[in-house]
Amino acid sequence: MKKIKAYWSPEQIANVWKESQKEPLSHETMYQYVYQHRPELVKIYFRRKGKKYQHDRKSNHQILNRRMINKRPDDVEIRHEVGH
Repeated sequence: MKKIKAYWSPEQIANVWKESQKEPLSHETMYQYVYQHRPELVKIYFRRKGKKYQHDRKSNHQILNRRMINKRPDDVEIRHEVGH
């Protein structure tokens, strides 16, 4: 509980435990213990619950001074130069 109160995640604790102890300890076991026996610690010491919320990646920024495609010069349609 000391490491949880020091804001360590159960995954971090399980990794350190694996290196120093013979018996394995799962991070899920730690989560279950805290949820069942110390639920008041969940909101205080665990950063989030469940999957991380995915933000919408769309950008609402508009391009400044943009040219509309229908207002470009007529000679562009002739295409005398490759790539222009």
